[in-house]
Amino acid sequence: MGIREELHEAFDGQDFSNDALLARVATQLDSSPSANSHQWAAAIAAMLTITLVATLLVARAVRDGSRGAPTPSGRISQCLPTHNTSPSSGEHGSITEYPVPADLGHLGDITGGPDGSLWLIGQATNSSNSMIVKLTTSGAFTEYRVPSANTQIGGITTGPDGNIWFTETYIGGPASEPPQVNVAKVAKLTTSGTFTEYRVPGTVAELGGIITGADCNLWVTDSGSNKVLKVSTSGSITEFAIPSADSQPEAITAGPDGALWFTEYSTAKVARVTTSGHITEFPLPATGDSFGYRPSGLASGPDGNLWLTEEGNWPGGGPGQVARLSTSGVFSAYGVPTTKLAPGLSLLRDTGPRNITAGPDGNLWFSVLWNLDSVTTTGVFSQYIVTAPNGQVGEVYSMTAGPDGAIWFTGGDFTSGRPLVGKLVVKPASSS
Repeated sequence: MGIREELHEAFDGQDFSNDALLARVATQLDSSPSANSHQWAAAIAAMLTITLVATLLVARAVRDGSRGAPTPSGRISQCLPTHNTSPSSGEHGSITEYPVPADLGHLGDITGGPDGSLWLIGQATNSSNSMIVKLTTSGAFTEYRVPSANTQIGGITTGPDGNIWFTETYIGGPASEPPQVNVAKVAKLTTSGTFTEYRVPGTVAELGGIITGADCNLWVTDSGSNKVLKVSTSGSITEFAIPSADSQPEAITAGPDGALWFTEYSTAKVARVTTSGHITEFPLPATGDSFGYRPSGLASGPDGNLWLTEEGNWPGGGPGQVARLSTSGVFSAYGVPTTKLAPGLSLLRDTGPRNITAGPDGNLWFSVLWNLDSVTTTGVFSQYIVTAPNGQVGEVYSMTAGPDGAIWFTGGDFTSGRPLVGKLVVKPASSS
């Protein structure tokens, strides 16, 4: 991306072309269209351009650090509260699971919080309320019931204001509204337990993933209205329409280039949206038949690329992939191993690796049915089986790098459906 393009994006779409700068300066001077005043305007425009470029370069140097190499989290670090992260203790690959309270019937996405705890989506067994659940690294649960009943929570993340932000959709609407009206909200929860909800405009919104962007706003996917939303910490919402119709946007992440990246499941694309709302779409490579792959999870990798999981879209199933995507739109795919031996079992892998996250060991971690697996940035896989407390295999839903340096995950007992939560010890990249 060129300097003028970066200025255009950084200053909310302002035009930094020569003509625009000349016009802006001429207006300020209130000059006549004489050659002399035009020369003065040109000179001042050049000075302005040099100043702006120098400012951008200084900001870029500060952002990227003294070595000048951007890290995937470098652009958003200024937006997020910090806490100390210690290397996880124990043997690499060892798994610890924690008893889940009986009133929790299902666990969904999980994220690291600003307070050194884990925060996750829960569903109560005895009511229609969803919950946001706090989990300490020692395994203690605290439950916060979402004010709005009958809601489906799509995603959860730490916001730039130090609160926990999440998306919720109530399909059907309250009794005062017609049927088939979706009441969608973006909400925040303080670490002390206070909720604030902001309603999304329209009646068809169906919200999915949420992430903090480099502009210190929240960014949300909306598959119902086929849009991406920018949400300020005060609840102001700006909507951007996705070029491809019915794209079904799902996962979203902050990219290493300062933009937001998201998956389009139905159209088999990954898209990039700048903080000013310009969207560029990248189709997944063709497979030579009429089926192919669909993108599922998405994360920023430690190598300055995006990493995504891809589900096989063949009738009756097909092999899944993990793919690397450069910020210029180049894909490199790695086939997920299809079988794995467990004690006394030969497990057939399902077609769809799902959620994916960057780990403290420099690898990408993802879920494939009852497995929590990793892949290096060169495409080498390691496989781990998650078992439920009853000894049966457990299904993994979501995972995140925890504040203690471990990979924390949510899932369920494959036979009984009871929720499970646990952590897998990984060694940081520096000690591997």
